[in-house]
Amino acid sequence: MATNKTIVGLDLGSNSIGWAVVKAEKEETEDGKLRPVGILAAGSRILPMDSDLLSNFEKGNSVSQTEKRRQCRIMRRMGERRKLRRARLLRVMKVIGWLPAHMADLVDEYGNLRRGSEPKIEWDGGRFLFQESFEEMCAEFGGAKVSHDWTVYYLRKKAIRKAISGQELAWVLLNFNQKRGYKASRADEAETEEKEGQEREVVDVTVSLAEVRDGKRGQKVLALTFDDGGTMEQPFSRGGDPEEWIGQRMECLKTTTTAKNGEKTVKYTTPSDDDWTLKKVKTEKDIESKGQTVGEYIYA
Repeated sequence: MATNKTIVGLDLGSNSIGWAVVKAEKEETEDGKLRPVGILAAGSRILPMDSDLLSNFEKGNSVSQTEKRRQCRIMRRMGERRKLRRARLLRVMKVIGWLPAHMADLVDEYGNLRRGSEPKIEWDGGRFLFQESFEEMCAEFGGAKVSHDWTVYYLRKKAIRKAISGQELAWVLLNFNQKRGYKASRADEAETEEKEGQEREVVDVTVSLAEVRDGKRGQKVLALTFDDGGTMEQPFSRGGDPEEWIGQRMECLKTTTTAKNGEKTVKYTTPSDDDWTLKKVKTEKDIESKGQTVGEYIYA
C-alpha cells in the first residue's frame, strides 16, 4: 500500500526564487522510495535588483530598506542648495551692478531667474561679451583656435595679477558657485586624516631587493624593498623572476600613520591610474611644486 505525500521544492537564486508543489507516493517497502505522481502547482518570483544591490547581496552585505529614499533626498537637497546659492549670488551682483543688462533683466528681486529663462552671463544673443580677454588668451596660445568657454580660466589666472571688470569677475564667481565643493571636501578629508594621524604623499622609489615569501593563507607574495627603506608586498605570479624587479622605478602612494604613543607605521601602495586618492595627492603635489593656484594650474 502506498502513502501519498505533498512536497514543496524551492530553487533559491541570487535574484529569483523558483517553487513547485509535487504530489508523490511513498511505497511501503524497505527502502521506502518516493514515486512522483504529478506537479500540483509551480511558479517563480523574480526580485528586481540592480548590479550594485545584487553584488552586495552575493557578498552578504546588508542594505537598508530606506537607502534609495535617502539617496533621492540627498540629491533633492543638493539641487535646492545649488539653486539657493545661485539666487543669493545673483541677487547681490544685480544690486552692485555686475550683471550684464541681458541677464539683469531676467533676475527678480530675490535673485531667481524668471521662469523658462536660463541665460549665460558671457553671451548676449550671439555676441560674446568678453571678446578682448578672449583675444588676449588666443594670443598666449599663439593664435590657435580655442573655445570661448576657456576664457573663464584665463580670467582666473589674469585676475591674480591684473584688474578685470566687474562683469568678468561675476562670471568667475558664478563658475566658482557652480563648482563649489572641492575645497570643502578637501578640508574635511584633511581633518579626517589629521584625526587618524595619517599623512599621504606620492613618492618615486627604486626597487633594491625583491624576494618571494609565504604570505597569509599560504599564498606566495613578492616582497619589494625600496631604496628609501620602505617595503611593499604584492601577489606573486608564477613563472616570474623576482630579479627582474631590481632597479625598476615605481610611483607609490606612501601613507604614514602616527599612533597616539608616537609610533609611526609606513605603508606603500601602488593604486591604479584611475584611483581618485592617488590622482588627488599627485595633483596637489604638482600644484604646490609649481607654485600655482588651482585656476592657474587648470589653465596651464
